[in-house]
Amino acid sequence: MDVIDAILGRRSVRKFGDAEVEDEKVDIVLDAGRWAPSGMNNQPWQFIVVRDRKTIDNIAQCTIYDDIVESANLLIAVFLDKDEMYDRTEDVMAIGACTQNMLLAVHSLRLGAVWLGEILKEKEKVNRIHFV
Repeated sequence: MDVIDAILGRRSVRKFGDAEVEDEKVDIVLDAGRWAPSGMNNQPWQFIVVRDRKTIDNIAQCTIYDDIVESANLLIAVFLDKDEMYDRTEDVMAIGACTQNMLLAVHSLRLGAVWLGEILKEKEKVNRIHFV
C-alpha cells in the first residue's frame, strides 16, 4: 500500500472483532509513532499498550464513547511526556503527527483503529487509572 492510498483509505473504526493483535503488529504501530517528526527530535510522547480487560473497562468509563472502548481488546494510550517537552505548541503538534502515523500503520496492517480525543475532557480521571 502506498502512502497516498493509506491516507485516502484510512477510516475510523468504532467496532472491533475478537481477534488478538499480535505483538509484532503492535511493535510496527509503535515504531511508526516513534518515527513521527518532532521539534529537535525530542519525541515528546510515551505509549502505554493496554490489553488488560479491567483497565480497558476503567478507561471506557472516562469517555462518552465507552461502547467503542469496551469493544476493543487492545488500546494504545499516547501521553505527552512533559519531561521531554521544550515547546508546548510544537510538542502537541508532534503528538498529532505521531498519532496519525500510528493510525496509518494500523490501516496498512489491515487492522482498525479510532482516535478518541474526547477522552481528554477527563484527563485527570485517566491519569488516576492504574495501567496494567
